[in-house]
Amino acid sequence: MKQLLLLSACLMGTLLSAQNPIQLSLKQAMALSETNNADVRVQSLEKLVAKKVLLQNIAIGLPSVSVGGNYVDNIDLPSQFFDINQDGVIDELKFGTRYSSAGQLSVNQLVFDGSYFVAVLAADVLKGMADISYEQSVINARTATAKSYHMLVILQGNVDNVIKSLRIAADAVDDMQAMHDEGLVEQSDVDQLALNMGQLESALAYAQSMHAVNANLLKLQCGLSEDVTLQLTSSLTSLMLSANQGRSLLDTQFDVNGHVDFRALAVQRMGQSLNMKNEAIQFLPKVYAGYALSQQYVSEGANVWDMGGISANNNAFSSWNVSAKWDLFTSGRRLAKFQEQQIKLQELDILLDHTAQALAIQQSTAKAEFQHALADYQLQSRNVTMAKSILDDTQVKLKAGMATSMAFTQVQSQYQQALSAQLSAAQQALNNHVNLEQALGQSTHSSLND
Repeated sequence: MKQLLLLSACLMGTLLSAQNPIQLSLKQAMALSETNNADVRVQSLEKLVAKKVLLQNIAIGLPSVSVGGNYVDNIDLPSQFFDINQDGVIDELKFGTRYSSAGQLSVNQLVFDGSYFVAVLAADVLKGMADISYEQSVINARTATAKSYHMLVILQGNVDNVIKSLRIAADAVDDMQAMHDEGLVEQSDVDQLALNMGQLESALAYAQSMHAVNANLLKLQCGLSEDVTLQLTSSLTSLMLSANQGRSLLDTQFDVNGHVDFRALAVQRMGQSLNMKNEAIQFLPKVYAGYALSQQYVSEGANVWDMGGISANNNAFSSWNVSAKWDLFTSGRRLAKFQEQQIKLQELDILLDHTAQALAIQQSTAKAEFQHALADYQLQSRNVTMAKSILDDTQVKLKAGMATSMAFTQVQSQYQQALSAQLSAAQQALNNHVNLEQALGQSTHSSLND
């Protein structure tokens, strides 16, 4: 029985070592998510899009040059009919040459349009929004990766704890079986311990399956292939040490203006302010200038550009122009649009004030939860120590026939519950540490220094 138990317990470790697993610390996992996470990669491309939009808007105010041309073969020239001699006979007259070609060069320049300057500023705001969105995606990716890493470490700890309990249960079953063979205990005592062992085996299978599922989630967040095998190198002890060192965050002064979510809303307000200014500028005129140069060739020969051809000729002409447009009256529509943008700007002012208060409350809550989680972990760790001591004493009594199998099962279950509570408290402390960092709006995590 012990050999089968050890084989089951070591199965996971054997598979990992056989597949040359990738060793991954928490720091490495978060670094991978910062570059390989799908959302981060998308936001990185959005930053490039914002730069291209800025270039497009700047180009609107620069000169534009276009060229064009055509070549025409008039197979049948159009005719006009007149009674030239006034003799009652209609005469047919054809005008034009069979072949013609023309080329045009035009230059256009925006002289004044207030919307152009707003568009350039708006593109710069768009770039700022893309930068902040990228920063938010990095923070979110690192936070999610840290929590997934924590979960995987906790699940591995749960697997290890169940394996230890299985070994203790197996020893108890063997001892009780030996006592039964000597006629010292009933078969029901052996069955009671065997039943407890079966429940632990079921718990081990579930813990291992959950470990595999969460390992795939961590791979997804790190941008790793699902077929790779991970070996986590950051232990629960080192992670909790880092969390304890993170107590310094409890004394960190909260600055809402530095919070990434507040800055994102502030940039959005800047964009709305530009929308309002753009509507105000519509009251001003728009002025454009242009220049055009054309060259035309005609001939009865197919080579229309040969000046020695039949009826060959050419002509060039050019012009320049200035145009202006000023909408003096739009039946109140323009004023209503301006007022609409004013109202939207007021809405964002309200949201900014509300967000500042909400973020401050969020930070206070995260601070209290982190502080409580650390204290709870210490309490649960003490409970584990006491539960283990009780289990050891009961195991000795069981061998001496001074404790029943039922009592041993209850004590072992109590020990297992204490271990689970300790792991749950550890996960809560680790995650609350990350939550506090996120509530402070930080783009880096102190938990990287594990």
